[in-house]
Amino acid sequence: MIKYDRSNIKKIIDETGEKVVLLGAGNISGLTFKILSDLGVTVDYLCENDERRRNISNIREVKDYQGFKDLKVISYEELKNLGKKVNIFLSNQYIKYLLPKLEEDNFQNIFFSTELLKHKNLDEIYKGGLHPLKIKRIVDYYCEMTKKMDYLKSNHLSLKTLDVQITERCSLKCKDCSNLMQYYTKPQNAEMEDLFVSLDKIMSVIDSIDEFRVLGGDPFMNKEMYKVINKLDAYNSGARIAIYTNGQIIPKGENLECLRKKNVILEISNYGNISRNHDKIVKLCEDEKISYSTFKLEKWDDCGRIMPYSNKSEKELKHLFSNCCNSDLISLLDGKLYRCPFSANGTHLGAIPKNPNDTVNLLNKDLSKNELKKEIFNLYFNKDYLTACSYCNGRDYSSKHVPVAAQTREIMTFAKVNKTN
Repeated sequence: MIKYDRSNIKKIIDETGEKVVLLGAGNISGLTFKILSDLGVTVDYLCENDERRRNISNIREVKDYQGFKDLKVISYEELKNLGKKVNIFLSNQYIKYLLPKLEEDNFQNIFFSTELLKHKNLDEIYKGGLHPLKIKRIVDYYCEMTKKMDYLKSNHLSLKTLDVQITERCSLKCKDCSNLMQYYTKPQNAEMEDLFVSLDKIMSVIDSIDEFRVLGGDPFMNKEMYKVINKLDAYNSGARIAIYTNGQIIPKGENLECLRKKNVILEISNYGNISRNHDKIVKLCEDEKISYSTFKLEKWDDCGRIMPYSNKSEKELKHLFSNCCNSDLISLLDGKLYRCPFSANGTHLGAIPKNPNDTVNLLNKDLSKNELKKEIFNLYFNKDYLTACSYCNGRDYSSKHVPVAAQTREIMTFAKVNKTN
């Protein structure tokens, strides 16, 4: 890994006399491209192994960065043809999987984009449709992933995010919900005492956390949501608290009051007519000076169905997991930690076989702090795939797409393999 700073990156690149390639074609690459261009560094290629995204017109982010669309997109095999000394900026979130591959293939000039992204005015560089806070969080996530490579060597336990599921109840019944709420026959709110014990256990052993993601269902279906927000805020961890809502339920009372905390942001989905109170919630946030972000997706990835068991090979499972954009979403559900929300809810529902290696039981009183930290560390850093991967379509840029928030009147069914707790 080449060390540099913004003041000397052009000199370092020029001295190599080699081409410059951005590995990945998302917002991190777009920002990297723009900053390098401003510093006088010419970017020659985007490298994208997803065949669909090698067609530049299929890369959504190209319109947000001037000049980005003019870059030639190459495959990883074509990257290898450029030689071992080509300058590669590892500018996407799959660092854990891509860095070892680059090193195995003996590439010599590998750069993280982290130093470039230490820019005070990222919102001035980015002129696209995402909220500035969303861009900041994308950048923060990437920077945290670069740190993880060092953490692997130091036993430092830093979580980028923690999904805190406080209810299975939702005002919608989306048949393709990636958190699998459509499968719950008797949805319940989280048991607060166990939830708080679990949170205390986690916070007693981790070294840092960047963001809590409060989820459901819809968190506003739990009238005691504010207790969770107050609990998370009381840790004084400096972490953001993001609350995800579907744009139907207007918060009130103590659930509204807790949104005023400075580290809280309300993430409001906009599903068009389905999110019938979206505009009212946005106006409420603006009137009450509550931090919020709203986003409207044109399509969902087809990853919200529990599939029949598929006998995937170990190679297929590793590929699915390493390319999944949900594989780092550590999830807290019913006193247990899981590596992703699909694994969490699928196992909790009894649709996926229980595998003790895929969970950490936070309510196990026999675990010492050191043992607990080791188990969380192994769950977060040392998994190649999960049992749940055999029941999942995966979620990456090659995923099929389905309509956003399509509703179903029926409770979705599945074949049970576990008895739920």
